[in-house]
Amino acid sequence: MADNPIPIAVILPAGQEFSSRLMTGVNHYRDEFPWIEPIELHYRDGDDDPMGKVPIDVLGALLWVDRSSDWTRNIVQQGIKAINCCFDWRGERGIVSLGIDVDASCDLVLSHVASIAPRQFAVVGVNFSKRPHSAALCQRLVTRAAEDGWPARTHEIQGIHPDEQRSRMTEVDGESELLGFLNDLNKPAFVWCENDHVARMVCNAAEHLRLKVPQQIAIMGSGDYRVASHYSPALSTLPRPAEEMGYAAAKLLHKWILQNGPQPPDVEIAPRPILMRQSTVDSTNWEKIRQARELIESEACLGITVERICRRVELSKVTFTKRYTTLYGVTPGADISNVKIETAKQLLQDSNQSVAQVGNTIGFSEQSKFSKFFKRQTGLTPTQYRRSVQ
Repeated sequence: MADNPIPIAVILPAGQEFSSRLMTGVNHYRDEFPWIEPIELHYRDGDDDPMGKVPIDVLGALLWVDRSSDWTRNIVQQGIKAINCCFDWRGERGIVSLGIDVDASCDLVLSHVASIAPRQFAVVGVNFSKRPHSAALCQRLVTRAAEDGWPARTHEIQGIHPDEQRSRMTEVDGESELLGFLNDLNKPAFVWCENDHVARMVCNAAEHLRLKVPQQIAIMGSGDYRVASHYSPALSTLPRPAEEMGYAAAKLLHKWILQNGPQPPDVEIAPRPILMRQSTVDSTNWEKIRQARELIESEACLGITVERICRRVELSKVTFTKRYTTLYGVTPGADISNVKIETAKQLLQDSNQSVAQVGNTIGFSEQSKFSKFFKRQTGLTPTQYRRSVQ
């Protein structure tokens, strides 16, 4: 059976950055075991069963879904083995949960809190009743902080999550409960937020209140999403190892299908180290690093190099690389490749340019070199990618 096709459904929320990262991890596993056939399906909050919309015959399902989605149980009732990439379904028969080690995450966050030594520690999350794992992590942080001697408080944001309604991140003048909570904290305070979208919302609320970040309120998010590093102040964040989780989930599901044995135990994945940025740490030369990011976004496909960027922002290569990696969580050289890949994907999806023309647009004079670069970065050839998105 090992070499026979093994179709698995990969069911993820639409439009989420974490979803694409999970899928990248699944594809990395597929590259090693090409008989795995991931079928990517998407859902939106409140949607009906995504597998019901597109009837497919699969041996397993890899999910990222919280307890509010009742259709998840339909998958189990069909006898399909399921791995969920968070702990919201922990202990559920028929669903293995794979998530980030909570206590290890708390260790990292509270170690950073201790280095700042605020007067008060606070946690901000969204709709705890619908999202038990996030609620458990937030409560564990509060409990651990109190044990370490930090007065701790929790605030729950009600309503649509800021990562689903992005206007909530910026239009904070109407968020009276959040504004009141931040205003009442004993300063200087440290606020940990359940993800980077919430942290960006808290940053904007602090600015609305004319509170200095990080001097009066240090703010940390979770996830290391683009919103963490592409605005000012750049957010310190606890990265979510999405690619590792996608790979580990695909591997576990594959093994479970082959062995067809009892349900495996839930799995904890170690978190990545905290990325410390402007929202919790004062630093110099951040503006030069942000200018470098703008250069990469505008000139990556024109052949800009790390050396030329260093000359233009007047920083040594060692200093530049270290600070850029701290701020954005990726080396400048890798980010140049990322911009090229995203540009190529967009052109392959939305334009009629040939593969050779797309390669030339992002700086490759030879189609073969572009194809090798694209496959190394994505696991697919440009032609395979174009077919998958059309």
